[in-house]
Amino acid sequence: MKFIKGFFITLGAFFLLMIATSITVSYFALSSKEVKTLPNNFILTMTLDAPLAEEPQLSLNFNEKKLGLHEITNTLQKIAKDDRALAIYVRLKGKDLTISQVEELRPAFEAVKASGKSLKLYTEDLQSFTNSTVVLALTSIFDEVWMQPIGGAYIPPLKLELPFAKGALDQIGVTPEFAKRGPYKNAPESFTQSEPSQESVEMMTHLTQNWDRSLVAMIKQARPETDFEAIRSKIIVNAYELLDAKLIDRVGYYDEFQKDMKIFETEETQVKKVKFQDYKMVIDQKSINSFDLNSTPKVAFLLMEGAIISPEFSETQSYKRSGLASDGTIDPLLFEKALHDIAQKTDIAAVLIRIDSPGGTPSGAETIRRAIQTVKASGKKVYISMGSAAASGGYWVALEGDMIFANPSTLTGSIGVYGGKFTLGNLMDKIGVNWFAVQSNPDLASNFYSPNFSMTEQDKLALNQSMDFIYNAFLERVSTARNIEIEKLNNEIAQGRVWTGNEAFRLGLIDQIGGFKNAVEQIKLDLGVMEDEEIILVRYPEPKSPLEELMKFFDDLMQSKASIQSLITSVRLNAQTQGKAMVMETTAGN
Repeated sequence: MKFIKGFFITLGAFFLLMIATSITVSYFALSSKEVKTLPNNFILTMTLDAPLAEEPQLSLNFNEKKLGLHEITNTLQKIAKDDRALAIYVRLKGKDLTISQVEELRPAFEAVKASGKSLKLYTEDLQSFTNSTVVLALTSIFDEVWMQPIGGAYIPPLKLELPFAKGALDQIGVTPEFAKRGPYKNAPESFTQSEPSQESVEMMTHLTQNWDRSLVAMIKQARPETDFEAIRSKIIVNAYELLDAKLIDRVGYYDEFQKDMKIFETEETQVKKVKFQDYKMVIDQKSINSFDLNSTPKVAFLLMEGAIISPEFSETQSYKRSGLASDGTIDPLLFEKALHDIAQKTDIAAVLIRIDSPGGTPSGAETIRRAIQTVKASGKKVYISMGSAAASGGYWVALEGDMIFANPSTLTGSIGVYGGKFTLGNLMDKIGVNWFAVQSNPDLASNFYSPNFSMTEQDKLALNQSMDFIYNAFLERVSTARNIEIEKLNNEIAQGRVWTGNEAFRLGLIDQIGGFKNAVEQIKLDLGVMEDEEIILVRYPEPKSPLEELMKFFDDLMQSKASIQSLITSVRLNAQTQGKAMVMETTAGN
């Protein structure tokens, strides 16, 4: 049995090794792929597959690597200046674009359109699990939008949904014990209340109305002949109703859409089709070859995406980021090391930080903020570009930017704090588990971190004092960085309120409305780089190589195997010990 088990474990490990080796070999083969030349006249074909990541993700399909948001927008800017490109034909497959991503993509496509190139888009359907109004804000700028005859769209007013689980937690015996600073800091309400507070309703209503107005304005600006309010009253509309409302231009099938590309051909000229990814590869390679690495300005680029974890939970050892997809967290020690390295680099002219984060721990945010100060002390300017969100701890990090950019719909602010725990004492009672504890000094008894006992009065007092300390520290940092009086900040802007980018600009929380492209343009302007010249974005922290990812995979595999084996051994020893004890008791009793 042991032989068979060992055989299959070895076979499985060998199989995984072959896959990983194949990925590594394919990665290097792809990166060294010979660059093709582009024809004199061509049409670009592109698949826009949402959701979009900020940066490219590793895929097993190396012929169709999925591009990141900034790769797409940057390539579109180059297409706009390329006279050989006649048109872009886009097939929209995914509908899960965020409003902020639409605000980044739309100007890039508009630049292509303004250069005289034709923009055409095909989609089978705009109905998905999200509101089609978001996607229509992007598709509305295309010269022609095609839809399959059985397609449709879902276009009601925008809606936000939040769960309130207090009733469920009460039933299973879990008690949420939280404190917060700011009535608009609504995150704990999902656990502590059965319905939202008045402040939460006010804030959610405010956000949905602002977003909705922004999206409808974009649609009307691109298609003024559309009576969007009238067609919206139907909630769900089919392809022909969209056609009548002038929200799409053609009803047809994808093979007909493909044949439409022939309209650019003449008797003398055959227009070639070029994939968007292939065009990007050729242009990027030519740009690299044309760089003078000694004279082209280098800008450090850091992508901070996800929730900010506490430094104590950092697992960073090599100080390299994963080359695979983001795990949805921001490791403060990883970025602290990267920023300290950047501060020492004499060839780095400036720093660009892209933040897409709902927040996280104050200690983690402060660690990164302090590291940014170190970079600024070295004489380098730091630019912040906010993605879909840079709120709470994300905004805490952004504070040290010399210039902060946000899209009109970016969620930011949320200057407030909350903390606490879930107590499982009632749940333990329900399942028949009785916990007992003693403390060295009963007069200072504390259950603050215990999941089994409710907080003492001293614990609650300490928690509230901690909330005051962190909230006041947040206010002081915002006041200093943004030159806003603390009283005004606390009364009118903070208290956990969340703002859109447009509102944040009005309130002085950010410096400019704009996306990633606008931040890059500002850096070029400040560095004295001409608009048609390039800068080099150097990615920090450095990514792990495929070989390092492979080694980490097997290291994790071996650690998991060792942990499981240790657990099995522990159970066996415990069983053997208990068995001997029972024998000894029986013998003594006789």
